[in-house]
Amino acid sequence: MINDIKTILKNELTDDVIKALDIVDSILMHSSTRKSDFLLVKNRITYLRDEKSRGTLSFDEIQKTNNQIAESFFHFVDRLNIDDFDILRANQLLSLKGKNNGKGKQISEGAISFEKLRTSSKPEIYEIIEFYKYNLNKGRLDDEIYFNLGLCYLHLKLFDLSVKYFEKSLELAPDNSDYHYYLALASLRGKRPYTLMPNDIRNVEKYLYSAIELDSRQAKYSLLSIIIKYDYYHLNGLTVPQPSVQDLIDSLGNKTIDPNEIHRLKESFPISDSKLNQFINQF
Repeated sequence: MINDIKTILKNELTDDVIKALDIVDSILMHSSTRKSDFLLVKNRITYLRDEKSRGTLSFDEIQKTNNQIAESFFHFVDRLNIDDFDILRANQLLSLKGKNNGKGKQISEGAISFEKLRTSSKPEIYEIIEFYKYNLNKGRLDDEIYFNLGLCYLHLKLFDLSVKYFEKSLELAPDNSDYHYYLALASLRGKRPYTLMPNDIRNVEKYLYSAIELDSRQAKYSLLSIIIKYDYYHLNGLTVPQPSVQDLIDSLGNKTIDPNEIHRLKESFPISDSKLNQFINQF
């Protein structure tokens, strides 16, 4: 899907430079890390147009500059990824160019990133939600669509809706460890583990243990397990089930830790204990 957009942009550059710029400007998120790259290309094109109108450049200079701009634009397009686009406007572009066959084809490839959600405003996130729901209304039963809806609602702290869509994604793909993990995270419903009832904790642990069983390499699964064992069991004076907190901490050395996942974990519910906070903040 993203390759379709890149092809459209490159073709438009060949046909009409200004139109290509307008298209990029319309579908590029203001928070995109590529925004400054786009402005550099745009400024070079504006400069060339102004100099041509003044007649200050020779034919050879114009051709050379044109080639340099085209090369810069193609390089800029090649570096774009899904998080750079306004999903609704990009989808409209695909529809206009006949790339989605009127089926509301999903533009997302994989999970929507925490970085995209973090840098998007609430209205922008609701636009993303509407896009995913549009796909569902077109009859698409896709676990990734449900999962991305769950991630959007989790970020908005609408936990009941988040749980609902994570459950849907899990029904369609029960072997996906992340679906189990995020359902465990959403099932905390923004509450500190220490304050939860036993049945609620067991429900969270059910999904978390399934995630770990499916993929024991994920640091975020172990970190959530550490938080629950320490905050709920240890601080409530209960027997901590195996593996112990220390065993889980020791195991982190063999796992890859994504800072964005740590931020998402910390924003999903309060971590009030000072020792636990200090431990999590080191990552």
